[in-house]
Amino acid sequence: MLSAIPLFVVGLMEDVKKGEGTQPLTRLFVAAVCSLIAISIFGISIERLDIPMVDPIFQVSIFAILFTMFASAGLTHAMNLIDGVNGLSAFIMLSAMVSFGIVAARYGHSDLFMLNILVCVSCFAFMLFNFPKGQVFLGDAGAYCFGHVIAWNAILLLHREPEISAWALLLIIFWRVADTLFAISRRLHNGKPTGLPDKMHFHQLLMRSFMIFSGKKLPLAHANPLGSVAIWPFVVLTCTLGIILLTEKQLAFFATVFLASIFVISYLTICQWAKTRNMPRFGLYLFGNSSDPQTDP
Repeated sequence: MLSAIPLFVVGLMEDVKKGEGTQPLTRLFVAAVCSLIAISIFGISIERLDIPMVDPIFQVSIFAILFTMFASAGLTHAMNLIDGVNGLSAFIMLSAMVSFGIVAARYGHSDLFMLNILVCVSCFAFMLFNFPKGQVFLGDAGAYCFGHVIAWNAILLLHREPEISAWALLLIIFWRVADTLFAISRRLHNGKPTGLPDKMHFHQLLMRSFMIFSGKKLPLAHANPLGSVAIWPFVVLTCTLGIILLTEKQLAFFATVFLASIFVISYLTICQWAKTRNMPRFGLYLFGNSSDPQTDP
């Protein structure tokens, strides 16, 4: 709670000023500072990734601390990218916190278990108003704080239980990590700044695909929650696999690689289908010959 206060303040400033509060790099820096505060409070950092050739690097404290700051800040910002889709951020948070709660209960970590229950209750209450009509949203303040809490659940569990696979914990938060990393790689491929927002995330592509499939008869207000519902089963699948493969480090690694491949193939398939049907700008943007499709639904 203490380590998330700076994030809440900066996020609230951004919400109140409606996008004119702070620059993306400033918010990223604050997220990294919050991670450093958490490192100081708990006295821990990420010490392993369960990759034999990489793990020795994390025995050097400075590298472990820097990577922890990078990972925590990245996941914190990842939560903010899905707040505009009704029911998606709430469902992903609920799935992650329920999964972490199950893991915490299995290993007897009552503090994390109680924290996860409190977060789940608040997420469920939020979802009642966010889905399907989007009457309220997390805003930057809420998204950043929840992202910070989710990140440090994973870090604490990884530190406390050596037998838990880092890849299994990654499976629990797979969707946000996969979508964010793919967005960064897509923007780099197109020669665009990685911090520049776009409307080419997986959930946004799904929304537009539903509209095209309906012959443009489905309004965006209905396509928005449908995009979330279409992603829910995949989120449940990754969280379930994370719990099942909790101590199976090799299997969890291969499951992560397999699901990452499915994610990329599915995205490219949907994009190509949309391009051939009625979304040529989407295809051009993805492969690099067009401006950002910010407005065309």
